[in-house]
Amino acid sequence: MWDLNYFVFLTEIWVILAIALILADLFFGMNYILLPVGIACLAVAGLVFLKNHDILPQFVALDHWRHVGYWFAGLSVIAVVVLRIYARSSTKDNEDINQY
Repeated sequence: MWDLNYFVFLTEIWVILAIALILADLFFGMNYILLPVGIACLAVAGLVFLKNHDILPQFVALDHWRHVGYWFAGLSVIAVVVLRIYARSSTKDNEDINQY
């Protein structure tokens, strides 16, 4: 039987998933749909790495697979918001009259 706690706390799984999502977004032209999720995967990989090496402070709850899921969901939302703000700021300088 698969133990989800084992696989969620492997840094390599998160890095592989992040690379796959970022490359899929770049190659398939998903219009930055998968990119924020891939960035969140990299951030979760960093958190899991810090947790596995006991560098992460105790007040950061990362003891169960659900906690990792909460962090992943929150970081995904933050990445979407940041990329959307970045995309809007980069299109303001364009003086094209055909803006729809």
